[in-house]
Amino acid sequence: MSSQRANRQRPAHFQTSAPQSAAPATRYSPWHALVVVMMMVLVPWALYLTYDPRFASNADHAASIGDKLMAISPATTLGQVENSFDFRNTSQAVLNKLTKVLHDSNSASSDSKSNFRAVEATKLAILHAKTNLEHSSNPVSNAIDVADGSLPVLGPVPTDGAKPLYGVKHNRESDAIFALACNYPKEYYQRFVGSLRKFGYHGDIVLAVSPLEKMKPGVSNYLQATKVVAYGFDVDCQGKDNCKLRDEFLGYPDPRPHRTFANIRYALYEYWLRNYGKQSYVLILDFRDTFFQDNPFRHLLPVTQRPVEYDLHLFAENWKVKNIGICVYNSLWIGRCFGKEALEQLKKYPVLCSGSTMGSYTAIHHYIRTMLASMDSVKCWLKGIESDQGYQNFLFYNGKFNSPTKNATMHYQGDGVVNTIGALNGHRVPKDQKGPLDTFWKIRDKEGYILNNDGTRSACVHQWDRWYDDVVEFIDSKLYDPSI
Repeated sequence: MSSQRANRQRPAHFQTSAPQSAAPATRYSPWHALVVVMMMVLVPWALYLTYDPRFASNADHAASIGDKLMAISPATTLGQVENSFDFRNTSQAVLNKLTKVLHDSNSASSDSKSNFRAVEATKLAILHAKTNLEHSSNPVSNAIDVADGSLPVLGPVPTDGAKPLYGVKHNRESDAIFALACNYPKEYYQRFVGSLRKFGYHGDIVLAVSPLEKMKPGVSNYLQATKVVAYGFDVDCQGKDNCKLRDEFLGYPDPRPHRTFANIRYALYEYWLRNYGKQSYVLILDFRDTFFQDNPFRHLLPVTQRPVEYDLHLFAENWKVKNIGICVYNSLWIGRCFGKEALEQLKKYPVLCSGSTMGSYTAIHHYIRTMLASMDSVKCWLKGIESDQGYQNFLFYNGKFNSPTKNATMHYQGDGVVNTIGALNGHRVPKDQKGPLDTFWKIRDKEGYILNNDGTRSACVHQWDRWYDDVVEFIDSKLYDPSI
């Protein structure tokens, strides 16, 4: 207040004293006096606004947020927006400022794709920022800490559990792809495994497959020829899709109750992950409806040259035609399991598919444990919810997959390693928003390959079976060696 008072008093003091000490009028005009007065008032005031921390911090922060939002491109992901603002150390003042920026962005007269992404990504970032604030005052609500942690979420460390078939061993210095792949005929393995091998991926492919005596013709030989790390997998069930692991898989009785396959598979992932090192990356996928057009790890440094870091990636279905609230299934999975308030908060957001998640060892470790811990406590299957996707979306949008060092990254459909194309041909999509992959959606090239939004070929294509008649011949004729 003292500096403000001094600044306000200077004009009055100058006006009373200046005429007494001024030179004769023949040397100075009234305009000269006015200029001097303005300089004596405005310059100190400008310096005050510039250097006083109360003004500087807000101005700098607003400019920083504004600059970063202006730099958002159509390919910007939520994770990139969040990491650039560092919401892990969110204060209420920063959250208020970001909310104002969002309001200003919504008020702006721009319908460009870039502005749309900026607004929507900022909405999601605000949700995470609020969650982080709640967590800072309530540590109990935080997700499981990212740690090496050799203990499973439930049960002791397995020491006498299942081993891979055919004597194949895990490569600790390799990347890995995990999938549950039981009871399928040979052509499904050709589409998944064969396309991976065709495009130069020589790392571990870890699959839970049918026991030898239950395999379809040709599957056993194919798994051996393509060097799959295959685990014979069987369960004890009480009715359809209500099962437990058999004792021999973990080497002791399954510590969890009967549950769906969508839940069981995370125990497999946890069991397999112990065989990899901290520089490995893991891609978790649905098996039946996935094929490859490139090595999904090609963009990474060689395993032994990578930094050990937290790096988690989740992949969304097409947001234009599908969000959580529109989708009958996803709204059911979240609303019935986590409550109406949770659904109301998330209903306008993209659906994150639980059939594709990729990350560094540390990130996948945290992801698997967080999913398992939530399943163990919430038990959605007891409420008639068979899917794991409700957990995936609820946990991500509430910041549970974030770490102290980095937030999880969401990729819009057509961005990133996995391109999930099923929603583009969904049953409930209006007819005027549906059409062929090449001429309408323009994500297929002349040779038949599926494209990302930037025009490059998608490394991994998920939910292709929704386009079965359009795509199957391309897959079976071009993407694997049929002689194996």
